[in-house]
Amino acid sequence: MTGSAVDRMDGMDGVADLAGAEPQRGQASVVVKSVARCRMDWAGIESALCEVAEKLEVEVRHVRYEGEGGLCVIRGKRVLAVNDSLDTPDRVAVMAKALACVPGIEDVYIVPEVRTLLEKYGAEGV
Repeated sequence: MTGSAVDRMDGMDGVADLAGAEPQRGQASVVVKSVARCRMDWAGIESALCEVAEKLEVEVRHVRYEGEGGLCVIRGKRVLAVNDSLDTPDRVAVMAKALACVPGIEDVYIVPEVRTLLEKYGAEGV
């Protein structure tokens, strides 16, 4: 199944393919078009993004509501709200879109596959 904000799986050894996706209504709005193949599964990418958020002192909250989510400030603290009803690839897209623009991200160690994803979202200007 393809066509979400990021393609689901390429069918080869469970490798996530982050290239060539097209957005669908109600899913993450950013498209990753030219990211090299990622050798992590979606859960691993999501977990790595949560670690990045923690290093940047951004609280990640998985909540159910209408909308996808995004970065906000609540009582002076940065919070990344992610709609828990989204599937994992779309949660990853929401998280990457938000974290790509957080100041100081360039100073945090991030596994290369996830850094490539974040740089792509940052380059898209989203």
